Amino acid sequence: MKTILTCYLLLTTFIFAQAQETEIRNQEVSPKNGITDLALVYYSIDFSKEQRKMLNDKELELLFKIDKSGNPELYKINGIQDESILDSLKIKSQQVGKFNPRIHNGIPESSIFFLELTYPSKKLISVSLNPYQQSLFHQIRLEDFEYIEKANFGSDIVIGLLTNQFTGSPAKYSKLGAGMKINMTFTDHKNYIYGLNLSTYFNQKKRDYSLYTDREQLSSRSTALLGIIFGKWFGKFNIQAEANYAVQNVTERYDTRDKGWTQFKGWSPGAVFNYPIMLGTEKPLYYYGSPSLLSHNLNLSFGIHYLQFSHREASGVMAELGVAYRMTFRGIKEYRLK
Repeated sequence: MKTILTCYLLLTTFIFAQAQETEIRNQEVSPKNGITDLALVYYSIDFSKEQRKMLNDKELELLFKIDKSGNPELYKINGIQDESILDSLKIKSQQVGKFNPRIHNGIPESSIFFLELTYPSKKLISVSLNPYQQSLFHQIRLEDFEYIEKANFGSDIVIGLLTNQFTGSPAKYSKLGAGMKINMTFTDHKNYIYGLNLSTYFNQKKRDYSLYTDREQLSSRSTALLGIIFGKWFGKFNIQAEANYAVQNVTERYDTRDKGWTQFKGWSPGAVFNYPIMLGTEKPLYYYGSPSLLSHNLNLSFGIHYLQFSHREASGVMAELGVAYRMTFRGIKEYRLK
């Protein structure tokens, strides 16, 4: 029995040895750790922002010459001409380990090996971020980015206080006043601004308008502008043109059925200069389906409006100065985390 067992073990060992010998008598060239590990050597290169732009969706072909011992030599790189990128690829190739050489009939041979790489685009598409990734994006801080490229498009909400002064004919009837404004705007890719405006002003009466009414005129006149905004950003400031529907309350209205009260109605073209000053730093967040940056700003403004009312004495130019809070959202075109 012992003899039979010994013979069985010897036979098994012989068959296994023969199988190993047969296996290595013929083999094709390949990276010892597989294609994935070889590709990661090159994907781990920390290219600059400009280099990544040149590599976005670019197909590269690396040609290696493998000697009989499996030592690789990067022979040629196809698909890119930039010298700095080529140098980075060549330097990184020094970290590539040995290959399994090509073997034919048990004899190692020199051979060639092709590696194809495609560097994916870094541009963000909102649908590529799942809910878990969106949650993580809210936790990222600005200092966690290696670089970040803001888009022009975004939205702004402005809420603030105003002081206003009439000139010309209206200045004879109303004193220096105060009020508030609310702007909601959208900025497109070309820095053009579109939005809505609501402004209200309260001015103490200097004297009564010349009206055919027996009602006492209000001691504080309220003026409201409601309309559309069109403008453009010029670097850190913007200029907005406004076209507003305008009203001014002159006498008290007793109820909704009161037809004897006086309210001037008209329209008001205007221009407003805005200069926001950022408070703190921008915060990354996921806003309405897109990675964005949120910033808080102190908004300084100066505006000129012409009020064209149904009453001549109330029609004229009004200047305003404003201090407001501006909340700004801007999209992100491209980024890389550290």
